[in-house]
Amino acid sequence: EPGQKLPFADLEVLSVPARHSGKRSVFDRHRRAASGYIIRTQERVVYFAGDTGYFSGLAEIGRSFAPDVALLPIGGYQPAPFRREHLSPLDALYAFQDLRARIFIPITYGSFELGYEPIDEPLRWLRALAQERERSFSPTILDHGQTCLLRGTATATGRPGDTFPRPPRSSSF
Repeated sequence: EPGQKLPFADLEVLSVPARHSGKRSVFDRHRRAASGYIIRTQERVVYFAGDTGYFSGLAEIGRSFAPDVALLPIGGYQPAPFRREHLSPLDALYAFQDLRARIFIPITYGSFELGYEPIDEPLRWLRALAQERERSFSPTILDHGQTCLLRGTATATGRPGDTFPRPPRSSSF
């Protein structure tokens, strides 16, 4: 449930709210808890959204934790009612801004069809949004199976190695 914590060595995983029913098909009658997660150490805070639609709780997560990195889904948003439980690339951009994160890594796209949009559409749309916004929005796009090691600190554009001032954090979520 949201608010539950799991400490492990110098790492803490905290469950935070998500906007998703937990259903896995139209015939699934069971509601399951759906959560996002904050993974934090002394130096870093990472937000993993899991499956979620856009909701006002994202701004609260941003205020409470100011994540350095946001892993946000960008697929499964067509037809339009699917956006209640899945982010489109535009919704993910708004979520990224609400979270006040510095690095945006898109997830859940291009592997298999989650919705009715073409499988390559989410990434094309996200790249178009980044191109429109030039320096104010630059997602870190990883190929399938690619990993990324972020050393030091990074700017809001998400370039590894750049520096940024650390805002004070509260954990009153």
